[in-house]
Amino acid sequence: MRILALILLPLLLFGAFDQKIFENALQRAKKEHKIILLEATSPQCHYCRWMERTTLADPEVQKMLDKHFVFLQVDVTKEQLPLGLDWSLTPSFIFISPQKKVLKKIPGAWKKEDFLMMLREVIR
Repeated sequence: MRILALILLPLLLFGAFDQKIFENALQRAKKEHKIILLEATSPQCHYCRWMERTTLADPEVQKMLDKHFVFLQVDVTKEQLPLGLDWSLTPSFIFISPQKKVLKKIPGAWKKEDFLMMLREVIR
C-alpha cells in the first residue's frame, strides 16, 4: 500500500500535463517542420516574469519563435512536464523534436542576444 501511495502522491499533488495539448503541439511541429520549445515556469518565479516582459516579448525573438518553434509554457507548480521530463529551476527551456527526442535543456533567464544565439544553435 505504501508503494502505491508513493506512486500516486505526485499525481495528486501535481496534475498530469494535458497530454492533448502536447499531442497537438507534436502534430503541429511535424506538420510545420518545427521544434517544440517547452518552458518550465512558475507564478512566483521572478526571472520567468522578467523573461516574459523582456526577452520573450521582443519582436525579433517572437519572429524566430513563430518561424521555427511551437512554444508551450508549463506551470510546474500545477502540472508535471510531458514525457516524464524534469527541470532543475525556473525558467527552464526544453527543446523537443517532433519525434519526442529531447534536443537540448537550458535552465535560466537570458537576455535577448543570448537567447537568440541559443535558438539559432538548436535549429542548425
